[in-house]
Amino acid sequence: TLLLLDASEEPGRVLQWFLRMHSGRTLAGKGSELDMAFEDMADIWSGPDDGFYILDRDAERVVSLRQGEAELVTQGTIRLERPCSVAVEGPDRAIYVLDREGSRVVRYV
Repeated sequence: TLLLLDASEEPGRVLQWFLRMHSGRTLAGKGSELDMAFEDMADIWSGPDDGFYILDRDAERVVSLRQGEAELVTQGTIRLERPCSVAVEGPDRAIYVLDREGSRVVRYV
């Protein structure tokens, strides 16, 4: 499966494209059935648990998407300042966000 982030129009959308297929489907964002609004999708990560993690830059948050259900996963006291990239690694599935304006990498467990 190939994941594509189409940011040609705000808020953007996440497309899932199956290998050897002629079309894909919209998982999140414009044209999806997901019941969560996004402001400006900037990055996507395919996690180790078959979930997808979407970085919503303007909303300064990361949303987990599993089996059609969305969950906000970066709640806490740390305020992101223009995040630009997301990754999920390790046995504890820690979420790492590159926070450009904050000049830091923020880790969520």
